[in-house]
Amino acid sequence: TRRILTLLEGTLAPDGTLPMFGTAARSKVDELSDLYALAAVIFNEPRWKNLAGKFGILPYLVLGERGKLQFETLTEKSWDSGSRAISELALVRLDAGNRSWLTVNARPAAAQQDHQDFLSYELYVEGLRVVVDSGPYSPEGEVWSRYFSSAQAHNVLLIDGTSPRAASTESQP
Repeated sequence: TRRILTLLEGTLAPDGTLPMFGTAARSKVDELSDLYALAAVIFNEPRWKNLAGKFGILPYLVLGERGKLQFETLTEKSWDSGSRAISELALVRLDAGNRSWLTVNARPAAAQQDHQDFLSYELYVEGLRVVVDSGPYSPEGEVWSRYFSSAQAHNVLLIDGTSPRAASTESQP
């Protein structure tokens, strides 16, 4: 559990939001606050208290008044996302300070029909999301579904206009 939470923490942007990669991208700080409040108390991690920001109803239901008191008494420790390369998640974040950063998704799609966001990126300048992965695409069979699931519909690096190839277990030349 600690390893999973640490990996999740590594994916967070410096403002505590998740990058908007994938087919159902959402990015709300509150969605993770209960999880990190629970983890802060259970693992005695002050930096996760900072990520949680509050002790919500779910942690209260699980840990009760005693857990709430423990959360409140954890020392304040600022959370610094910093630059990271997370090989398990194929995610790279470069933090430029001044509330500016770049996050790159380096995980190839498993098949050509998968959501094509390999090498898609998000760029933040002074805390403003400037460039984002285009996110969800229309359901299979709709007119735009082929386009929105293609690399051309995303903020990805294309070399000579060529889309990334699907990942394969076979070696390629």
